Amino acid sequence: MTESPELSVARRAAAAGARIAASYFDNLSSAGIETKPSDTGYQGLVTRADTEANDEFVCQRGRGATHNGKLVAVNLHAALPQTMLAVGFYYDRDRMMRATLDAIEECFRQQIQGVRRMGSAALEIVQVGLGRFGGFFEYQLAPWDFAAARLFLEEAGGEITTCLGHELPLVKTSVLATNGRLHQPLLAIVRRHATY
Repeated sequence: MTESPELSVARRAAAAGARIAASYFDNLSSAGIETKPSDTGYQGLVTRADTEANDEFVCQRGRGATHNGKLVAVNLHAALPQTMLAVGFYYDRDRMMRATLDAIEECFRQQIQGVRRMGSAALEIVQVGLGRFGGFFEYQLAPWDFAAARLFLEEAGGEITTCLGHELPLVKTSVLATNGRLHQPLLAIVRRHATY
């Protein structure tokens, strides 16, 4: 039996001590791998294996972000009606879920193109770095969910903070990742609903 790309990636990452975030939904399967943040800050790489495309995403501080060996950059969308968003849902199905849904509703009132959910915050943040989404937010993530993806996004020219606009700490926190141009309008929305 042939090993799936996800299992192969998972085995390599486990051997390296990395954390795996995986999502399986209908025929979409993906695995996100992140290095744990080091004492010196956010340095490392993030990769993705997809059964359809077998993509690889790599970044290193000061050297840019690449997709299958080619440099990438965030999109140039400067207004919410131009862009698509990704969003994450924490396991809390009470106040935090309501806050997330309220923020999404306000984004739709601002005429965003749509919302997507891939099931892995790391992969969604990387998609912002690739220019596929103008932004991503989730009201609670652990550092291993965003550290390497943060570096990828920053190296691709994006901006990432907490949903209150603060620098990301290496603890459980909220995350807002954008192409930079959309950071302030999205921050105004997600901050307004961060009442959980």
